[in-house]
Amino acid sequence: MNAQWDDPKQPTRNQVHDYLPSGQRMTTVEENIAFQRACKEWGEAMLQHLFPGALVFMFGGTRMWHRLASGMEDAGFAMWDTIIWLHAQGFPKAQDIGRMIDQRHRNEREVLGRNPNSREASDTGNTLYKLGTVGKTDFISRGKSGWDGYKTPAMKPAWEPILCFRAPRDGLTYADLATTYGTGCLNVDGGRISVGDGAKLTTHSTSSGAAAGKGIYPPYGSVETHESPGQELGRYPSNIILDEGSAEILGEPSRFFYCAKVSKAERNAGCEDLPDCIKPGGMRTANGDAEKGHSSFDKGFQDTVQKNGHLTVKPLALTRYLATLLLPPTSVIPRRLLVPFCGSGSEMIGGEQGGWDQIVGVEQNPHFCEIAERRLKYWRMFLPGVRNDAA
Repeated sequence: MNAQWDDPKQPTRNQVHDYLPSGQRMTTVEENIAFQRACKEWGEAMLQHLFPGALVFMFGGTRMWHRLASGMEDAGFAMWDTIIWLHAQGFPKAQDIGRMIDQRHRNEREVLGRNPNSREASDTGNTLYKLGTVGKTDFISRGKSGWDGYKTPAMKPAWEPILCFRAPRDGLTYADLATTYGTGCLNVDGGRISVGDGAKLTTHSTSSGAAAGKGIYPPYGSVETHESPGQELGRYPSNIILDEGSAEILGEPSRFFYCAKVSKAERNAGCEDLPDCIKPGGMRTANGDAEKGHSSFDKGFQDTVQKNGHLTVKPLALTRYLATLLLPPTSVIPRRLLVPFCGSGSEMIGGEQGGWDQIVGVEQNPHFCEIAERRLKYWRMFLPGVRNDAA
């Protein structure tokens, strides 16, 4: 999800559901089962267009990814891993139980002072200020219910799962899949993480004594051992992807590929001449209630203006990296990538930047199709050569 989706002033779950048709709200067991059934139908539709052993990456949500995984498995796919993208840039959307109780009983709350994160106290040059994502409440207050500090069950969103599937192998070995269809394998060397400064990951001894000490016994102990070519390219790709903040916490960013959420400039590049997209923003604070110590919300919305109004735009560095991991060697002609649910085109752009020869995107929303076409046209200007064969 992008920074706008994680705006702490987004409508509440109930208000969002007011705009969703019945069956798509995923709040009941029946609706959850219906979603899993829909995932199964998507998987069955995709299988008709994939070679045996084709690999699939799918973004999921932290609450419903298990339904997506089960639906794809029901369709016949095998799940071989899950990549965790840690971005730590989300905003918690929980509601305060103490405030809810006080609002219900119309209890006065003691005002402790102005919220340090209110808009009046914020740096006007801050990106979050410009996007309207600060200033959730004007004042800090407390009540007497004994429930202050307790929240509705919602954690700070800090990761997204990327589910990894494989189409049925039809009884073929991985070697057969590679040589027959160009499927079933990861471009590991293409996705290795550089250690920088020409550093080597390991230093192998060439002596037979050292080889024997490592458990390499005759007749192989007399054979010289060498560093594999791949190790000179960097570390083996991990199933964890970090942003810079998460990497700093771990202290060893060179062990992982890291990528932050999409920036506003990257999101809107190529769409400058499109009409503004007015996206329903977060709830407005009712100033009158806030001055009385309340933190209730009125029924109005603050609008967020975007050129690219898609809610889940992915960063191109991430989509390019994922596309590179899937890229077969040049002996496979043509190297064709299918992007269902292509939205505003980030995965297609990443595929082109990653070196795929042909890319087919599927999207039912005409407005998102136009955005994707404009973004593709813009980002192609920065490719080594003009690519005219991408769909």
